[in-house]
Amino acid sequence: MSAHLPPGTRFVLGRLPELNRTRFGDVLDLRRTGMFGHSAGGFTAARTMHDDRRIRAGISMDGEMDYVGGELPDGSRLSTVALDRPLLLMGTAGKGSGDYRRQPPWAAFRKNTRGWKANVTLTGSRHASYTDAQVLLPQLARQGAEPDGGRAAAIGTVRPERAPAASRAHAASFFGLWLRGHDDRLLDGPSGRFPEMVFTP
Repeated sequence: MSAHLPPGTRFVLGRLPELNRTRFGDVLDLRRTGMFGHSAGGFTAARTMHDDRRIRAGISMDGEMDYVGGELPDGSRLSTVALDRPLLLMGTAGKGSGDYRRQPPWAAFRKNTRGWKANVTLTGSRHASYTDAQVLLPQLARQGAEPDGGRAAAIGTVRPERAPAASRAHAASFFGLWLRGHDDRLLDGPSGRFPEMVFTP
């Protein structure tokens, strides 16, 4: 296994077979393992797929693709991650995000990757729209608590109930297709069920 693999991820993947036998009654099919992450976790999902073939499919939710060592990404470094398995890029409508045409590291990743790939953007979203903040911040706002910069700066203007529904549906569709062989056609293109999710060709 590559030394690039994050220790926590290596630990979890190493423990899964034993946990499957001792705790889960061998119900997990470890040949169908997927991974997703948000922000740095999105890069981690892509990096783990690159370094460990046990991960069959992955999703990066508004994840930077240009982390180098311990340096924070600034969008200037091109991604060197190249995959031969499917990865879904889920972007937000914030500055410097969205689709691969606006992010050089995403564009480099897309060019280098031979596996299935797609890029969707949640209209009206911001970086935290793929997190629990999408649900929690409106509740806190009703109690008089607002984050620095206001709620819209963190989660955008997408309706709070629509962001989780759209992101869950597309993640479930992706993993259903690539881990279970079930194609509900949601990833074929724009859907009337989720008009806020824009596909980038």
